[in-house]
Amino acid sequence: MFKWMFVTLVRFLLPCLRLFVMFAFKLKVTGMENLVLTGKTVLIPNHVSLLDAVMLALILPQDVAFVVNTNIAKRFAWVLHFRAHITVDTANPYAVRTMLKTVQSGTPLVIFPEGRITTTGGMMKIYSGIGYIALRTQARIVPIAIHGLEYSKLSYL
Repeated sequence: MFKWMFVTLVRFLLPCLRLFVMFAFKLKVTGMENLVLTGKTVLIPNHVSLLDAVMLALILPQDVAFVVNTNIAKRFAWVLHFRAHITVDTANPYAVRTMLKTVQSGTPLVIFPEGRITTTGGMMKIYSGIGYIALRTQARIVPIAIHGLEYSKLSYL
């Protein structure tokens, strides 16, 4: 019974939280019009704030999987229970295998191609792992741009 009440509460609060964040930060997300989650898909949003993944989790369907650095996953384990995710140790070259299997299975994958939050306001170096995953799986790449969260206290600007 407790689980049912909790799930009901979360289902009610998520749309409210989504609206609050959208208006509080004057959030604009572009690229969502290109979103087709059938077939092999890799979503590549820019990374301007610690809130990026939270906002994407609020606006994307439940069946997408997020790629999360192992260190971040340890700190935010309590939040990650609510979303599908893959923890990745950047020092482990075999970490890509799990991402490949996820995309091959048809689960859309969200990965920040910069691998870190921007410190300049512009795009940081984009790592080649995205290209490798797309080539190996023949996945569709959907770029997503997030604007507004870079002005939050949880940004590095």
